[in-house]
Amino acid sequence: MHTWVIGLDLRERSQGALHFARWVAARHRAAPADLLHLLAVHVVDAGTMRRSLRGEDFDEMMDERRRKAVAVVEEILGDKADVLVVAGDRPDERLAAAATLHGAEGLVIGRQAKANEERLVALGRVARRLVRTLPAPTWCVPPDWTEDRAGDGPILVAIDGREDCLPALRYAARMGVELGRKVLAVFVVELPEPWGEPYANLPRLLAEARDRFIEEARPEVESFLGGAGYGDMPYEVREGPVVQRLLEAADEHASPCIVTGSRKLSLVERFFTSSVGSTLAAAADRPVALVPPA
Repeated sequence: MHTWVIGLDLRERSQGALHFARWVAARHRAAPADLLHLLAVHVVDAGTMRRSLRGEDFDEMMDERRRKAVAVVEEILGDKADVLVVAGDRPDERLAAAATLHGAEGLVIGRQAKANEERLVALGRVARRLVRTLPAPTWCVPPDWTEDRAGDGPILVAIDGREDCLPALRYAARMGVELGRKVLAVFVVELPEPWGEPYANLPRLLAEARDRFIEEARPEVESFLGGAGYGDMPYEVREGPVVQRLLEAADEHASPCIVTGSRKLSLVERFFTSSVGSTLAAAADRPVALVPPA
C-alpha cells in the first residue's frame, strides 16, 4: 500500500496540498489497483478548545470539525481520501505520528505564502517544525497551487555530490517511476569567494572561470550518479546561487515539482547556515519535497 498523508487546515492554506494529492492520485501507478491510500489529517488544538469550551461541548465541537474537514476534502478529492480528525496541542507531532504509523510515501502540507508572494513568514509554524524534523519525505505546497500549473517536464532533483543527498536522489527516481515522469538531476556550483572581488570588473575572465568550474564539476557529477546506480540519469551543472539556479532550472524545464535532501540542521546551525531545502520550500512556486537523510 502506498500511503500519502495530507496535513489538513480548514483555512485556504491547505488547498494547494489537496490539489497536489489529487494530481499524484491521478498519475500514481498504484491508484488503478486500489493500492494508493490518501489520508487527510486535521489536528484540533485541544488545549485552546478546552480552555474556551465547557467539557460537555468538546465532543460536539469535534463532530463539527469532522463535518467541515470532510466537506473540504470532498470538494477537491471526492471520495478518494479518508479523513481523520484528532485533538492535540502539537499538530506537527500528530501529523508526524500519522506519517510514521502508515509508513507514508509522502507527507503533504501547505504553506502560508502563495506562489511568488513575498511574506515575512512563508512556511508557518507547523510547516517549519515538520521541515526540521522530516518524519517522512515532506512535500510543501503553495496554497494557490492547482493541477493546471503542473508542468509537463521532468521531476527536478537537487544534488550536491555528497552522500547525504542520496536519499533525495533515490526518492526522486522512485517518484519518477510511480508518477510516470523523467527525472533531471541538477548540480549547482558556486564560485569560491576569492573569485568574486578580483574579477568583478572583468566579465570575460569571470565567465571563463565560471565555465571552467562547470566543466570541472561534470566528471564529479557523473561519478556520483554512476556510483549511486543512476549513470543514465540526465543532469545539468549550473553556476550561481543555489536556490535561484534550481528555481530557474525548474522553470526552464517545466518541472512539476522539485526534490531536495536535508541535513536536518538544528536551530543553532540554521542561525549560521541557511538550509537550501527550507528556502526552496518557502520560495518555490511549485511543490517541493524535502527528503530526510538515511
